[in-house]
Amino acid sequence: MQKKMVLILGLAVLALMAAGCSDQNPTNSPTGDPRLRPASPLAAPAIGDLVWLDVNKDGLQGDPVQEPGLAAVTVELFNCGDTMVAQTTTDTMGFFGFQDLTPGNYYLHFVLPEGYRFSPRGMGGNDSLDSDADTLIGKTDCVAIDSAETDLTLDAGMYLVVVPVGGTIGDRVWLDDDLDGIQDDMMDEDGLAGVQVSIFACGDTLPMAQTVTDTMGFYQFVDLLPGEYALHFEPPVGYMFSPMDQGENDSLDSDVDPLTGMTVCIVLDSAEVDDTWDAGMRPIDLGCTRSKGYWKNHAGFGPQADVVTELLPIWLGWDDGAKAMAVTDAQIAVDILSQDVYGVPSNGITKLYAQLLAAKLNIADGAFDGEIDAVITDADEFLAGYDWMDWDSLTKDQMKMVLGWKDVLDDYNNGIIGPGYCADDDDDNVEGDGQNLTSMQ
Repeated sequence: MQKKMVLILGLAVLALMAAGCSDQNPTNSPTGDPRLRPASPLAAPAIGDLVWLDVNKDGLQGDPVQEPGLAAVTVELFNCGDTMVAQTTTDTMGFFGFQDLTPGNYYLHFVLPEGYRFSPRGMGGNDSLDSDADTLIGKTDCVAIDSAETDLTLDAGMYLVVVPVGGTIGDRVWLDDDLDGIQDDMMDEDGLAGVQVSIFACGDTLPMAQTVTDTMGFYQFVDLLPGEYALHFEPPVGYMFSPMDQGENDSLDSDVDPLTGMTVCIVLDSAEVDDTWDAGMRPIDLGCTRSKGYWKNHAGFGPQADVVTELLPIWLGWDDGAKAMAVTDAQIAVDILSQDVYGVPSNGITKLYAQLLAAKLNIADGAFDGEIDAVITDADEFLAGYDWMDWDSLTKDQMKMVLGWKDVLDDYNNGIIGPGYCADDDDDNVEGDGQNLTSMQ
């Protein structure tokens, strides 16, 4: 690789020296570009310019001796209907061009040589000196070319990635703003720095090594022997994983199981570089919770607006359970929350109904359910086979279990656990079971 770099630098310097001894046409260069294109102009309509070695990875063309053009890089021209129109390669100075085009809308695709990555896009404010290639797949934006136009502002910066002798596994953790599980351009979806990534031999429970992502979200494990490995990503506090294996491009999707933070086993061959293992994350909107009293008073039967109906239907118990209850309208919701239709307030299952319904209304309204997810699962499983008429026939242990679930859900709805109580609540009757909690607002 060092010999290759010396050869590229040498060719670039010789080409520059040769160019300096010949006549040049500065009008063929974008204003402010420190490099001058060869003397022969492109015949309009035309598109072109430069692929360069971005040594400092800043996305801006520097001194041509320190950051020379890259020769023999493939550049593809597409119309904006995604049909390839032409293909070329960069010359010894890194320049390329497409000429005698039909006026219309076009974009370029730069084919990244092995061992390189694209520079950051759109840096510095000077379009003639920045990199215009998408940082993930090397596409530019669409540009419109008229019959007399020659656009020499479409460049691509690339930089070398150190490839070790052994195998490599890695890639990127990114901020998945739209939570679609697919990486957009780095200018739109940033990398996440400081995320801990661990690598395991498949089947082992102790990590072989750990690292953290860099400022652009990249990470690597290097000098790995051939074998099978798995990765674990530790999301920062307040973050959640993107959906796994979305889309058709494995280099752009999230490869992490959202429940475990683990990848599948990765088979790595000798000296293989597998940079396709990514993780998308997004901050969790924790939301907030409201009491069963709030939901009872906001079902449309009083002066407050009905905010319950839009969150229905909700099931108390598995939806295929013999004794599960379907809450399909606001009247059923109020009857359950009032605790005087489906049993009486001393009935533990009646109490569980009310707190479980309030909790599910809170979750449907956007509250984070992490602290009570297991309780809801257990309560739903129980209520699939028991209803309020079974309370007196339960064993003491069963009654204690039901009341325990009720208490946890009561604490969640009133903000004692979970994301906290909604500060903008307009209800004057915030309550737990027989307890006024208005001071928590």
